[in-house]
Amino acid sequence: MSWQNKIILKLNLEDPSRRIVIDSSGLLRCEVFTNHLKNNGFEYEIALNFNSLFSASNSKAKLIFTANVEIPSFVKKNYAVNSFDLSDLPYNIDFEVLKNRNLSEIIVLLNYVSQINEHLSVNQKNIQTVLQQAINHSTKNRITEIQTQIDEILSLPAHYNRLLEMGILWGEWVYLCFKMGISPDLEIQNKIDNYSENYILSGKLKEIFYEQAEKLKSVDKIIGYLKPRIKNKTALICFDCMGVAEWFLLKDFLQSVEFQFHENYLFSLIPSITLFSRNAIFSGNYERVWLLNDNHTEEKSLSENFPNSEVKMFREKHTINSENLLGLDFVSIIYNFFDDLAHSTHFPARTEKNKDLYFKAISEYLHKSKIKETLVLLKNEGYTLYFCSDHGSVISEGIGKAEGKYLIDKASKRASYANKSLLTSALNYKQYEIPFVKDKIVLLAEGRTMFDTKGNVAITHGGISLEEIIVPFIEIKP
Repeated sequence: MSWQNKIILKLNLEDPSRRIVIDSSGLLRCEVFTNHLKNNGFEYEIALNFNSLFSASNSKAKLIFTANVEIPSFVKKNYAVNSFDLSDLPYNIDFEVLKNRNLSEIIVLLNYVSQINEHLSVNQKNIQTVLQQAINHSTKNRITEIQTQIDEILSLPAHYNRLLEMGILWGEWVYLCFKMGISPDLEIQNKIDNYSENYILSGKLKEIFYEQAEKLKSVDKIIGYLKPRIKNKTALICFDCMGVAEWFLLKDFLQSVEFQFHENYLFSLIPSITLFSRNAIFSGNYERVWLLNDNHTEEKSLSENFPNSEVKMFREKHTINSENLLGLDFVSIIYNFFDDLAHSTHFPARTEKNKDLYFKAISEYLHKSKIKETLVLLKNEGYTLYFCSDHGSVISEGIGKAEGKYLIDKASKRASYANKSLLTSALNYKQYEIPFVKDKIVLLAEGRTMFDTKGNVAITHGGISLEEIIVPFIEIKP
């Protein structure tokens, strides 16, 4: 029996009488538990303050989960009140060993115990071993699930929605492999690359630009998506070079903050570089970013899109506090550490072609940074937070050719562009025509190679692999 069902039985939640459960653990209010309730026909409300509790009780909700909110006597008259904390878990787990564990670790542990051995004793002596076994068990199961889902997509005709779905799955797989200390499956990787490349080079990807901003399929639609939603203070946080795998790493880092993430994924522009994709985010205009004489800064573009708001853009090096947020309606922060560490990661000769060294460098950076504190500050100041990214990255090997005549960004060595009329037949590379932009052609390095010294291995971007062109867009409500 699942741990969710055991808790349902323990709290007698099938009883139709009205009840309020004061959950000090957070476990009953997390998505893993509430989704289980929804899937089994339970109706409930979550009330984290007096106003929401009052509203839920007035609506005559049968089941209300709350935190440590003082319950008024007039509400108690209509509801039975129960309490739940981690000491109430229906397993032989020492309550003390869970006190310093985050909710994700507790859920992984509960899944493991419920599936492997319900009678397993977990205590101070064995918690580290059991927890690692639980994490490995969970990760292996998830990788198996992902492979099944990817195989199913690969058996279907390509479509941009399927590319998005597969990019999310593959990004998670890459990150899970890092956690397990193994390399991603190259055979699956090659199948994914071929599937997506054939679709993109066919020109069909341009269909995403016909989608309304509400559908949010590409980074240039972010501003259009936000405009009708801006009712309170807003913070748009751009993590340069954060692909799907990098997002999973950042999300793990932010677990202790207990943000509620609402995740979307969308396409970067091609070539997948900052010059175009990040400018498209802040300008909200796909075609304008190709006017290279356009002298609009990102902050100026953002301000023009929100003329009735007080807008300010911060950089990673800036100190952000309550004082310099005073009076600001729309805040943006650009973090470059993903991109900086990607381009500075050195791969020794004959190393495995995976992102382990890069991910370790990111983890070390995050734990030394003030990013978590800044995000919490913005949330506490009443901002609705959105995370976005301009492109991801991929591990590439040099092919011994550098098209310096055409390269637009030396740090992005997977693609270059030129006017179609200037190209010569000698440039025998795969080409991508920029949709709706006259005469612009992107030249693409073969497969996962780059225009660089032969044999050199590095993390870069610019190309059309799903790791480069599918990026997260995350909402965190205040």
